[in-house]
Amino acid sequence: TWVLKYAWPSWMTGFGFAASHVNQADSWLTAVTVTAHVAMGSLILVTSLVILLRSLRLAPAEAKSKAVRTLAVGWIA
Repeated sequence: TWVLKYAWPSWMTGFGFAASHVNQADSWLTAVTVTAHVAMGSLILVTSLVILLRSLRLAPAEAKSKAVRTLAVGWIA
């Protein structure tokens, strides 16, 4: 998204693929890139949440309470 917003750094303009690239405000490429970026971030967040919840569900009750206490202390500190 940085390239779409601000263009290539000046030292990269010597490369063929960078020299032929022209930024256009509000182009479809910008919209697709930003949408894909947000979608991937959401997928990563949801996947990590599912892994956390499933691992807590599979853990024994004693380990769960210890993990919750550890998480709570970590958030407070």
